[in-house]
Amino acid sequence: MHFPPPNSQNVESRLTNCPSYILVENVKGFELSQTRDCLVQTLHSCKFNFQECLLTPLQFGIPNSRLRYYLIAKRAPLKFCFKTSDKILDTVPNFATRWLSYKLHKRRSSKGNLCSTDTEQTAGTSTSTSVSTDTCTTQTVGATSSTSVTTNTTQMFGAISLSTVATETAVTPEITPSTDISIDSNNSIEMCSQNCSENQSRQFPETETKHSNLCSSLSEESDNGDKYKALLKYGHNMRQLESDVRKLSEDCESLGQFLEQQESDYFDAFRLTDKELGRFIVMDIVHPCLTKTVCFTKRYGHFMEGAGSIVQMTTDVEAVKRASEFKDRAQELQNRDEWGEVELSIIRDLQLRYFTPREIANLLCFPQNYSFPQDLSRIQAYRLLGNSLNVHVVSVLLRMLVEGDT
Repeated sequence: MHFPPPNSQNVESRLTNCPSYILVENVKGFELSQTRDCLVQTLHSCKFNFQECLLTPLQFGIPNSRLRYYLIAKRAPLKFCFKTSDKILDTVPNFATRWLSYKLHKRRSSKGNLCSTDTEQTAGTSTSTSVSTDTCTTQTVGATSSTSVTTNTTQMFGAISLSTVATETAVTPEITPSTDISIDSNNSIEMCSQNCSENQSRQFPETETKHSNLCSSLSEESDNGDKYKALLKYGHNMRQLESDVRKLSEDCESLGQFLEQQESDYFDAFRLTDKELGRFIVMDIVHPCLTKTVCFTKRYGHFMEGAGSIVQMTTDVEAVKRASEFKDRAQELQNRDEWGEVELSIIRDLQLRYFTPREIANLLCFPQNYSFPQDLSRIQAYRLLGNSLNVHVVSVLLRMLVEGDT
């Protein structure tokens, strides 16, 4: 679609085959741009109803901070089944929460979950603007073909088994407000009430393996999870996320759910070199029991600061404590050029590595059967993923877009 200058006339005459539905995604900051102003004026001129959003996967139960601008629009006489606002929506509308499969699974399993949320004390709280919602009626898509995307991520951290996560973007006819959708292993669509816990639980079957979960094993190694708490305590200054992001991450699945199931030597190719370890101070370092990572950008893999999180493979509390204390000293002294073997050995003990492309794709909720071309280099894969979007977030927005249409 062409967006004419703000003062141009006869906007609609410039458009051919004007669509009934539009979804726009862009980086945060787009909402302040002149291009956005042109877009909004064009939508008004073409009689579109629309809603702008600033949303992050953390609000959808996914442990990745990726705040993005979204706009969903439908052309009159089509209307949204919720009350739209001129303000940018920064929360998920109440009626759409039934589609947040990751978040719902986390809440259902929270009582028995040994991999508890990182509840670090933070200063300040996040603020949000709530937009009231209307009750949606039934959904009929007519000639619109249904789409289903299943992300089946049975993963491991080294030799540590993790559970399966599935998400769907199915659009089916005649779904009532109390209906939820699940997709079985054959991608067949089942409809059940929101209170039908038996069918809902099938979205997240537990993986049966010989290995125990990392967080469970940490809890068993010392009474009351002292080792796990120590890892959180001493690793606190090696994580870069702001207090409002930490708050959002409390309802997220643990990062371990999204890591690859591979033996430890598989990750050797992803370990950081000594040269890369020299950027230790600016890294965001995470481990599988946490519920947050920073945004992965197209610079990941060859640029360290602000490009994405790094995985800490060690669970040695003393190693983490030494690294944490070293970072405090290094930040105060600003003496990176003077680091030698002693300093590097402290950082090496953390066993740091990059996320694999598959793991980033998991955090973006790509289907498990998605694969990159064989001739694509790792850096090229990181670039593509850094320019991508979160499939689950977009699937919920698409449902919000078409819900209630007949």
